Amino acid sequence: MDLHEKKQGELSQEFPFINELIPVADGLDGFKQFVEKYPGFNFCPYLADKTEDEWKISTSRQYMNQVLPRFLYIPVNIGDSDEEMLAKCIQYADDNSAVAAVNITKPHKSAPVLRKYFYGDEDSSQNVDTLIKAPADGKLHPFDLNAPAFINWFEESVGLFKDKDIVIVGAGGVGEPVAKHIDRRGPSSIHLVDIKDRSNLAAALTNNTHYYHHLSEVDLNSSGLIVINASGKDGISDDTGLLEFIASQPSIGIFADLRPHLHIDIVEQAKAYGWEAYTGNGMNVRNDYELLTGIMDYLDIAPCDRPSFSEFSARVAAAS
Repeated sequence: MDLHEKKQGELSQEFPFINELIPVADGLDGFKQFVEKYPGFNFCPYLADKTEDEWKISTSRQYMNQVLPRFLYIPVNIGDSDEEMLAKCIQYADDNSAVAAVNITKPHKSAPVLRKYFYGDEDSSQNVDTLIKAPADGKLHPFDLNAPAFINWFEESVGLFKDKDIVIVGAGGVGEPVAKHIDRRGPSSIHLVDIKDRSNLAAALTNNTHYYHHLSEVDLNSSGLIVINASGKDGISDDTGLLEFIASQPSIGIFADLRPHLHIDIVEQAKAYGWEAYTGNGMNVRNDYELLTGIMDYLDIAPCDRPSFSEFSARVAAAS
């Protein structure tokens, strides 16, 4: 065995999925099988309900397995309505010291079972998309990382929300906390679009907020329009009518699609109509580096062994 082969062998032991996609685990049993197969490793399950095609383009499935030795970021598929399985996965993760964090995406963000587990009330208004173990007690603690990551990225890289008319397509999952954060920044109006009834959320916000079942119901004539796609289509399809809405506006505005990829067709199409348009890649990098920092704190990884934000950004870009 030459030196190169030896180094590659050592690397594969520390990073088993550095050059290939980690398989998707099926529920708690699949997650447990990973944990048992890799003794001495630490883990972060990524809980979602995705189709096979959606899992194939899940970027974090790749880059999160390239950043820390003997650490696995495991995609775990849990059915949309399977709250019992979701609760069992959270309990198992909480009780297992090898699990450093849990990342949660659609449709399980802020699920009633999460709100009840951490806040004692399934009707709590608290938003939860990330769980990270605290070094002090070794238990999972809930966080809303998605919305602050988007708000911080947008205000630093794009502009402010104050006195703007905001249209948010998809007002559950990440859309709900995004709407709450924008509401605190003094927009002129907020327009929530979702096939599920979000009238209660609209009523709870303070800045001229309206709810619509479909985007075709929104009638605006605004020179300060910001449209945010938080519908979570993962690039597979789009039945929201977004492109028609963008094309129909009398004034061009700003469009942000929260999906993490560097290239999204509708973003390029919006640019062709003259809009200032962005993907959610900048938000995604900030969000996942915050998650990674929490994991490194729990694992007590020395500063000199931690990937920098720029190094992590390069990994994300390569996978996106």
